[in-house]
Formats: sequence, structure tokens, C-alpha cells
Amino acid sequence: MKRHERSYPSLILVALILVTNALQGCVSIQVSSKDGKPSVIGFGYVKAINGRQGQIYRIVAPGFSVRVHSYSPGLSLGWRETRLFYPSTNGQTRSRTRPVAVQNKSMGIDLTPTQIMLGYERSFAIPAPPTGANVIQFISYSQTNPTNTVIERKELR
Repeated sequence: MKRHERSYPSLILVALILVTNALQGCVSIQVSSKDGKPSVIGFGYVKAINGRQGQIYRIVAPGFSVRVHSYSPGLSLGWRETRLFYPSTNGQTRSRTRPVAVQNKSMGIDLTPTQIMLGYERSFAIPAPPTGANVIQFISYSQTNPTNTVIERKELR
């Protein structure tokens, strides 16, 4: 009997077509700039919304997105929206700022260092301050009126 060898090029072609249709040319990398604020390279955008005190950075990245900033690292395939809440810097533009809170919305596949998500997820988190820091953080936020947002971060000495 002659043994049949399987031909994988057709499976690879089908997988390539599926991935190409899913991505639809939407590929992005999310990084942090030197001052700690987010930026997107590729398809997607970052929009700053000024509140009464502080700023909200809305990051939208459809398709395949790689997030290398430390506030919400991971990979996603689908729709991903992240909002980072930064306190006002009071004129200190040289110091690297950290967000007081992080809000995520994703649909599709989302891989992070702590979870694998398939479907729809919405989360809101307040990152812990650096070890040994005594910090008070406050946020007052309404999604319907983000311009009234108040974000504060005070380090106690």
C-alpha cells in the first residue's frame, strides 16, 4: 500500500486568508513616550481629553494590537479600547507620570500576562503605587461627561 502524504499548503493558505480577513490591515503597537503618556504606532489612535483636573487618554486599536506599555500589556485581536487617567502634573513636565486608573474594553481575543479572554470584557482598575511609596489617589469620573473628571495623586513624605 502506498502511504498518502498530507498536503499542508492548503491549510496554511486557509489560515492565512482567515487571519488577513480578521486583521483587515489593522496592526498597531502601543508604547509609552518618555513622559509616560501613551502613543500608537500603526492603525489606531490616542486622544487626550482634558478634565477639570487631569487628563484621560483614550487609546483605540482595532485589529491586531501589541501593547508594550506597562499599564495594560498584552496582545489583542479584535477591538480594544483603553482609557488611562493621569493627574495634572502642576508644571512638572520632565517627570514621568503614572496613571491613577486604567479602564479597558475589548471584544475578540485578548492575551495579557494574567489572563486569556475570548469574547467581551470591560474592566476598571487602580494600579498599586510603587513599593514603599505612600500615595493618596482620587478619581471622580463620569463616562457621560469626561470633561468634569477630577484626578489627583499626592505622595506623602
